[in-house]
Amino acid sequence: MNSYQYRAIYRELYVKNENLKEEVEDLQEQKEATKEEVRHVYDLKDEARDKFLAMDEYAKQKNKELATIETKLQKVKQAYEPYRAQEELNLIHELFPMMKEQLRIAVLYQKIGDSQLKPSENYLMALLCLLSPEHKQYFEVKDAKVKIEKESDSLDKPRLAINGTNIIDWFMLEYKEVCEVLNSILESTLDSYLLNP
Repeated sequence: MNSYQYRAIYRELYVKNENLKEEVEDLQEQKEATKEEVRHVYDLKDEARDKFLAMDEYAKQKNKELATIETKLQKVKQAYEPYRAQEELNLIHELFPMMKEQLRIAVLYQKIGDSQLKPSENYLMALLCLLSPEHKQYFEVKDAKVKIEKESDSLDKPRLAINGTNIIDWFMLEYKEVCEVLNSILESTLDSYLLNP
């Protein structure tokens, strides 16, 4: 091999070496760039994780607030329910005035203790035991005619009558009779005691 060939091989190897150096430098730069990109991706991942955790914490906080608000809302609804029922009842009474009186009689039926009675024209009862809410006492009536009648002073106002007497007046009369019987028994007992000591 001559010197010319050595020089040609040397030049070729030198060029290849320089090319390889450049490729290595390019690869090093690419490696550094890739490392930077990986670091950037990790940073983005960390940032995304932090954002996710912050959003998750925010969602938990909002869920707690929502639960608190829903609890308060339920309490307010429960507190308002009687008022709403009363408002609806007032509206019914306003639209159907007769319902108010019928409801009054229904309540009276419950109070006197015979909820089997239903508002109609007439009932004939062989024996009826009625509770007076005013006197807190039961009264018996035999062969009673129970009827819902119209008030004499207000025809659109019904009333419950026993043997033609308003039930409230009937209770007062019965109570008066009981008091009179008790007074006469008391007087006769007292008289017999005073006469025969």
